Amino acid sequence: MAPVARYTVLRILVFFGCVCLGYLCGLRSFLLLIVAALASTAISFFALNRFRQETVDVVEDRVEKRRARAQQMREAEDVEED
Repeated sequence: MAPVARYTVLRILVFFGCVCLGYLCGLRSFLLLIVAALASTAISFFALNRFRQETVDVVEDRVEKRRARAQQMREAEDVEED
C-alpha cells in the first residue's frame, strides 16, 4: 500500500476507534465527534509519526520531480524560441 494511502487509512481507523471508545463511555451527538476528532489528532500525532514522515517524504519527492520537469520544459521552450 502506498504511504499516503496507508497513513490516511490509519488516521481514519484511529478516528473511528476514538468514536467507538467515546460512545462506550457515554458520549453522544456532536460532542462525541468533537472529542473523537481531538483525541484522534493527538493520538495520530504521536503514534503515526513514522507513517506521517514517510508520507511527507513521498509528497516532497513528487513535488520535486514536478518542479524539475517543469524547469526542463521551460528550458526546452526557451531553446526553441532562440
